[in-house]
Parts: sequence; C-alpha cells; structure tokens
Amino acid sequence: MHTGAATNYPDLRLPVSADENQICYHLSMGRVYFRTETGMLYFVDSEFAPEADIIRASLRGLGEELSVTQLYFDKHRVLKAAFRLYLTSQ
Repeated sequence: MHTGAATNYPDLRLPVSADENQICYHLSMGRVYFRTETGMLYFVDSEFAPEADIIRASLRGLGEELSVTQLYFDKHRVLKAAFRLYLTSQ
C-alpha cells in the first residue's frame, strides 16, 4: 500500500480506510499508489507525457486491453483527480 516514485518523493503511506478522494489528493506527477487489497493502481498524468495513453498503447501492442478510468474530485466531473486502473496477476 505505498507508492513507487520515479522521483525523490518519500513513499506515500495512507491508512486502509483512505477513500479515492484522499488517495488522489496526495498524488502528484511522478507518483503512483497501489492498493493491494483491491489491485487498483492510481496515478496522475504528466503535462509532459500522457501516462494513461502510453500504458494503453503498450498493452494494446501486446494484445491486451486495459480500462483506465479518469477520477474526479467533484460529482459534476469538472475537477480531474487521478487515473485508476485494475491490475490482475494473470
């Protein structure tokens, strides 16, 4: 339940009770958060490289389809938060 950071950020450690808004609030470019209980990976796109598109294209090249979901901070879907994808062990 922590991040793998591409930069020098300290690991992001959140309580198991943290909801998606709390997870997204603590993310920034270069950080990801993996929730082991659900298999969900959370990340924020970079202004320099659209990670969600890179992940989709990479897996499509391997013949795999992946559903990447855009999350929002508000119920009106105006304030973008982070992306979420489901990882399996298959």
